[in-house]
Amino acid sequence: GVAAGQGTAGSPPPTPPRLGGILTLPPADRAAGFSTLAAGAEKQGRWEWATYLHLRAADLDPTSPSPLCSAALLHDEARGDTLGAAGLCRRALGAHPNCTKAMTHLARLLLEHPTIAAAGQKGAFTEAQQLLDAACVLDPTDAEAACLLITARGRAGSDPKAAKANLQETLTRTPPGPLRLEAQHAYGNALRDIGQYLPAQMVYESLLG
Repeated sequence: GVAAGQGTAGSPPPTPPRLGGILTLPPADRAAGFSTLAAGAEKQGRWEWATYLHLRAADLDPTSPSPLCSAALLHDEARGDTLGAAGLCRRALGAHPNCTKAMTHLARLLLEHPTIAAAGQKGAFTEAQQLLDAACVLDPTDAEAACLLITARGRAGSDPKAAKANLQETLTRTPPGPLRLEAQHAYGNALRDIGQYLPAQMVYESLLG
């Protein structure tokens, strides 16, 4: 038999008992209730149900980008649906242009799966850099966006010499610390890609101390 609350293959997710009470709440409170249930479903590994609940919360409370961002993450990591995840990130940004979480996630998707961009690979890397530039301006403490920006600057455009110039400029404005080490490593790779093997080796050796 099927365990209670699990449903059968191909069937819609079952309705939890608590859902009936949530449906009687005002829309804003209903959205919060759906988000709470979604978080619980994620902990249980019920990805499809969690995604559905996040999207219901997003429909009920369009003032918050969080449910869409959470649904995008599930589409990407739990379902492997990168195109769907990118669409949800774009939907979040359409309603909330300054949502750094959506910017950073969409940029990561574009860097890891450039074929999802309508403009092709070069357009994907350029868009990712633009998103991360904006995210870092809005939140200078966002370490994930800063790290991804280093990668995006290296990949923007298909010209290795342009990548080297981008990374060189990044190095000049990156303070000492983990981000600078990552930028140095990317810069060494860019030097290698244009055939400057000795300078690349010197950069790599400097990273070893």
